[in-house]
Amino acid sequence: MKILGVFLIVLTIVSCGTTVGVEYDYETDFSNYKTYSYNPEIKSNLAPSDDELIIEITDRILPTKSFVKSETPQVYINFYVNEKTVLSKNTVTVGFIPIGKKVHSQEFNFELIDASNDKILWKAVAKDELKRNASTSEKEKYYTGLLQEILIKYPPKNK
Repeated sequence: MKILGVFLIVLTIVSCGTTVGVEYDYETDFSNYKTYSYNPEIKSNLAPSDDELIIEITDRILPTKSFVKSETPQVYINFYVNEKTVLSKNTVTVGFIPIGKKVHSQEFNFELIDASNDKILWKAVAKDELKRNASTSEKEKYYTGLLQEILIKYPPKNK
């Protein structure tokens, strides 16, 4: 019985985390890319203040991946969000009545695009939930964690 209890706790913890999927060009040598800037035509579907926050966080993380921000970048960064309001993953249903809070279910897309030919080199898609009406500090914590989860998968291990 103890094993079942431990299994259910682990399953609950794992199911509540951010899920990140990655796609990339297997032929690309990612060690050649060292400079970046942002796609000048980002259409993120977020508020401009959220765009600025995400750019600020990304600028803090990318140097740890040996990237340098440049006026003549090798890659452009693009990001956008598909979002819908849903009941939290932690919602409990009693009878037919759901008890829980509403959250923004986000599919956060983060792309590295070759600046010379506009080809997507690497793309990550993260799915997670952001509390509705989150404060700026809550959003900063959320997007920092999200971007860390995404960028831990860069550079890819070529097969």
